[in-house]
Amino acid sequence: MMQKSGTKHIVKTSEEIHDAVQTFLASCGVPAGATWECVSAGPCNLVYRVNSAAGVFALKYYGRGRGALGRLLTERAWYQLHQPQARSWMPEPQAWDTTKRMALFQWISGVPLKPNDLQSATLAELLSFVSLLNRARAMAAGRSFPPAAGSCFTLYDRLDAVGHAVNQAAQSLTSVSDGKKIASRLEAAWQVIMSSILRHATEAKVDPRRTLPLSGRILSAPDWGLHQAVRTSKGKLIFWDFDGAGWDDPAWWLAALFTRWELSPPLEYWTSFTASLTRLLGLEQETMNRATVLLPAARFEQICHAATSACQVSPTAARRAAFKRLEAALDDLASPRWWNPAQGVAG
Repeated sequence: MMQKSGTKHIVKTSEEIHDAVQTFLASCGVPAGATWECVSAGPCNLVYRVNSAAGVFALKYYGRGRGALGRLLTERAWYQLHQPQARSWMPEPQAWDTTKRMALFQWISGVPLKPNDLQSATLAELLSFVSLLNRARAMAAGRSFPPAAGSCFTLYDRLDAVGHAVNQAAQSLTSVSDGKKIASRLEAAWQVIMSSILRHATEAKVDPRRTLPLSGRILSAPDWGLHQAVRTSKGKLIFWDFDGAGWDDPAWWLAALFTRWELSPPLEYWTSFTASLTRLLGLEQETMNRATVLLPAARFEQICHAATSACQVSPTAARRAAFKRLEAALDDLASPRWWNPAQGVAG
């Protein structure tokens, strides 16, 4: 397992959980003398690389805060749900400890994907993996799986969720001296974007009040995409981080995949990829229309997340450079490619 470093909001420091890690590793049969280092510190989880005489492992600590146990149980249930063919695309779990809120996985050595890697062959691999995961949609255990963290099943609910991200970003921006101007622009831009999205929904005959039925949903994970994958030396693509997995709106997953700030496929693949996913999973045809309607909303949410992160950048000159990139991204949202990707790219 490999993870990118995230926001430095650590639940507990490595010193505070040192004894717990040592005890957990011993219970997993890892020989004494193992060493470990933190390789990812996200808002909720810590991930350690464990070096031992028995091999290299990834230890995931889910924290002690609210929801920690739920995330661990969800990820464990996710692995139990899927058959070996699908699990071969994920780091293999070695042990789970609900008391210590820890899990041990095999360590995957690989290279993160780069923009030039996001061509048709890689997207075909992603489609294969998503298709394998969603074989569980027809299983009783799959149907009883909970919704994914942060999932929304009406257009109105999704727009409300993006609005919440806008508010959070604006609060972060106004907390730094040079962020107030972009905060005002962000809030004003969202009102315009939201109105345009609702107008496009009407034109596409997408009812913003309609609740997506279970048959129209997919099994996925929040904030999951090609930025959470590595290519091994044998050429295998491996994905990680499923602690918030569950039922989600395929239209939002598609929109988020193609608008990811860190790494996203070129929009020239939008039409073929969305059509292939819809066909492979037997989804309703409205999925493609709804995904296109949601595309600018997903991009706007990514801009909000990037704005929140930019507020933590120092020195000031680097933060201002990050803000300029954000303003350029806001300008770019007027491009037809975000509103009609097939026509916009072709043009």
